[in-house]
Amino acid sequence: MKAGGPLSRIRVVLLRPSHPGNIGAAARAMKTMGIMQLRLVRPKRFPHADARVMAAGALDVLESARACASLEEALAGTTYSVALSARARGLSHSVLDARTAARELLRAARKDEVAIVFGNETIGLSNKEIMRCSALARIPANPEYASLNLAQAVQVIAYELRIAALAPPAVTAKTGYATHAAPSQAHGSLAPTVRKGAAGDGGSQHSAGHARGLGRWEPSPEIVDQFTKVSDNAGYQPLEDRCLPEFAKT
Repeated sequence: MKAGGPLSRIRVVLLRPSHPGNIGAAARAMKTMGIMQLRLVRPKRFPHADARVMAAGALDVLESARACASLEEALAGTTYSVALSARARGLSHSVLDARTAARELLRAARKDEVAIVFGNETIGLSNKEIMRCSALARIPANPEYASLNLAQAVQVIAYELRIAALAPPAVTAKTGYATHAAPSQAHGSLAPTVRKGAAGDGGSQHSAGHARGLGRWEPSPEIVDQFTKVSDNAGYQPLEDRCLPEFAKT
């Protein structure tokens, strides 16, 4: 991944972190996924030896972290920000899951500075702090026990951001039913190639084969299985599911 890409414009904001070890572990989680900007809003204890121990090989992230007096200062210069909270909120913000939030952050970070905001380990974020952000996100954890350590939450979001950054641009094809990735490009060469025959015959090689009495091609079970996988992965609509096996027989 090129330096200076969208991940370089994403900052992680830790609001009032109480344990220095969590700060160091968060820095390590960030660096493993290529995110280097760390903002600390009124940390209880920082700098601290525990933070350095937990940062391991991410001391550069830790040492370049900026301490801020307020959330507003930490978000200065950003055009889009996401607050992370595990608690249900009666706010006007729509709630995004972690993966969707990562995609939205990446989309904005292609041009501008953005931020993901994490609250204190014990009390999290206040409603006022959440409303200061552009959107609200939640990690879809076990509803019976959704309590993640601060650094663990940072790792989950950092991973989703990296996956979003590594995703190739979608190759689209108009099918008449939906717009989706073209199977022959997105899944290698599984789809049979249909080419025009010799000039003037106006038909495909398959049609020419029938004209010469070569018979109808019957797909092997392996090819049918491959087409089934293409259908599952590319998101065909029900009508396409019915048409695809027929296409395999032509």
